Amino acid sequence: MGRRPGWRHVRVIGFVAIGSVTTLVLLPIAINVGTGGTAPGLLGDYQGWLWPAVAVLTALTVVLGAWERLRERDKPRLPGKWNHPANRAAALDRVEAWTRRRRAGSLVVRVQVELELSAEPDMIVRPVDWVDDVDKPGVDAYGSGQVAALFEDTRHELLILGAPGAGKSTLLLDLCLALLAGARDDPDRPVPAVVDLASWSVSGYRRRAEGREPAEFGNWVVHQVAKRYGIPAGNVWAWLKNQRIALLLDGLDEVLAEHRSRCVDEINALRAEFGVQVAVCCRIQDYDRLKNRLELYAAFRIEPLSRSRLLDYFDSVRPALDGVEAALDHNKALWDFVSTPLMLNIMALTYSRSLSTSTHGHRRLFDDYIVEMLVRRRTPDAPFTDQQVLRALRFLARLAGKSWSDVATRRRLGHRAGWLDFVRMDSIIATYTWFVPTLLIGMSASSAVVVGLRYGAWPAVAASGCLALLLWMSDPAIWAELPVGPRSAVRWRELVIGLGAGLAVGAPAWIAADWFEGLPSVMPPVLVYVLVVLVSLVFAGFNAVTIGMSTGKTSLPLMLLTGLVTLPVVAIIRDGMSPEMFGSIATGLVLGLAFVAVGVACGTPWPEIKVLHDIRPGTWWGLAVVAVMLLGGGTGLALAWIGGARFDGPPVLTPVTGLLIGMAPALLLATNTPPLDALADALAWLFVRPLAATELPWRRTALLRFAAERILLVQDGREYRFVHRLIRDHLAECDPVELDHRVSRRLADDLSSR
Repeated sequence: MGRRPGWRHVRVIGFVAIGSVTTLVLLPIAINVGTGGTAPGLLGDYQGWLWPAVAVLTALTVVLGAWERLRERDKPRLPGKWNHPANRAAALDRVEAWTRRRRAGSLVVRVQVELELSAEPDMIVRPVDWVDDVDKPGVDAYGSGQVAALFEDTRHELLILGAPGAGKSTLLLDLCLALLAGARDDPDRPVPAVVDLASWSVSGYRRRAEGREPAEFGNWVVHQVAKRYGIPAGNVWAWLKNQRIALLLDGLDEVLAEHRSRCVDEINALRAEFGVQVAVCCRIQDYDRLKNRLELYAAFRIEPLSRSRLLDYFDSVRPALDGVEAALDHNKALWDFVSTPLMLNIMALTYSRSLSTSTHGHRRLFDDYIVEMLVRRRTPDAPFTDQQVLRALRFLARLAGKSWSDVATRRRLGHRAGWLDFVRMDSIIATYTWFVPTLLIGMSASSAVVVGLRYGAWPAVAASGCLALLLWMSDPAIWAELPVGPRSAVRWRELVIGLGAGLAVGAPAWIAADWFEGLPSVMPPVLVYVLVVLVSLVFAGFNAVTIGMSTGKTSLPLMLLTGLVTLPVVAIIRDGMSPEMFGSIATGLVLGLAFVAVGVACGTPWPEIKVLHDIRPGTWWGLAVVAVMLLGGGTGLALAWIGGARFDGPPVLTPVTGLLIGMAPALLLATNTPPLDALADALAWLFVRPLAATELPWRRTALLRFAAERILLVQDGREYRFVHRLIRDHLAECDPVELDHRVSRRLADDLSSR
């Protein structure tokens, strides 16, 4: 369910540690002081803070305990009463509300025609624990309106097969509504629940994009039901173990191909272990390719719509579908594509007021549908252009097909590897050849100005050199492989934004220096001295160990900086602490973290970008860091010189020492080893997310709502889905520019015909 055990361990350790220190150490000392005693020598100067500290830490302990309690959501709402009538009634209400909402948003229900289902006994393996009735003949054909009777006759174990768009999912929703009605009348009947199998394949994915094995199936099903319907997972487990739930599993064909056979085995195992009622939907072509079979009582296939059945249906609903009938008469080739309810509904929406001239199959029919929806529901104050909508839908369709294999449009983009190959190449080139260099030039210049004006010219030179090393260490591969590719004219927007953002880095460095310089006056000198020395030694030791573990060999720049971090300890012991030392530590901290953050953010996604877009590395950019730092640092040093910085200024040992200490934490981030690799991934996401804005606008919710109003998406509560997998796949391969031109031509034709 997306929980992270690591964070739970942190909370538990924090709860135990804070509670122990408060109860066993601080509270007895505070009571002793309150009753006339004295605190130990170490705390003697701070005994006035004992009771406030006890109060704060106690409150923190309570918060952590309450947090842990609230996170325990897997327990039944009524402990020991999982089958309480109130729980069951609430669950039925939730399932029915979701099912009706999902069915109302389905494209197939706009035009409803009776479907015929025929038996497919060879598609399943009859379980050995079933004994056929002697005096009850089997029925080989049912109508879609008899789905509840079909489920009853197949002993609540049914496989529904059909072609794409045949109405399998809608039939499953109809079955759910019928079972809900029966469950309300009979308290012994199970609670039905629809589960989409598509996301099981990626249920093992976490922060990274590497494929992992899917989650344990039974646990995944339980938590899917709990999440979708808001039912405690403990209750769902109890219902499953006591055969009080009916699982309606939709989209076996949408499970990734490499996991589909295993999913069949998991369903068989679940059915054998718990004896639960099961109905499964799958495309017949995909199911037929499987080597194993579901162990269910029966399988039925939805038959294609025949011409005679369609003509009878047109007569029964006349004149609602006269436009569709006219289009079929006008273009006989369309009869080949109207064999499923999905295609019939698309034709009903597309040709309700115009004849078709399509002769290129279902792809052209889908194009006509998209164009018609954009034209018919046009508003003069539309917040998005047609091409923006089409590009965004193409991006989301590709993302859904690649990363999730379902029809949902996720609120979050997910890991960058799932969508970076859908980003336009010119945006990537502009980012890495215009934005990043100007950003670094601005940062180098502002860093030299801040350090030069505060501490002199030599500290500015030293800071520039150290920052260059930090930048190189963050990810040297990117700086030796900046892309050589299709060069465009100067990208002024990227240039200005990069330079402005870089120059802005100097402001927080200056502010932090001012604030830190005042700390020695409010903190005990001994505490300041011990703190800085310990921090320096800890960082130096940690860096040395981390570098050795991550590289397995000596890296001269890394070891050099690690050694330099230990030198400030000698200076502190000799000269003591000063406001200047504290200020330079803050300056080094801000600047070091800023440079390493930029290096990590740019470098972490670079290997994926290079592979996904087949970018040829430009070896002539190998000295990019040197060029950038010379240009930026030289410019900043010149500006600092104009502002009064000189090479013959005050002693430089103290500020240089502070800068080195401040830059030490940046070394940890530069190594990109656990657990700091999580921070590197977060920085990389912040860096590459604007690249997706060329395809997917920032106002994503407004765009999804706009597309749903035009029936290009359907709204399911707070989420949005593609109307069908076929429509999703078509949008993933469409040409937004060509469709935009078709919309313009159609609007021009409508205007001229008035």
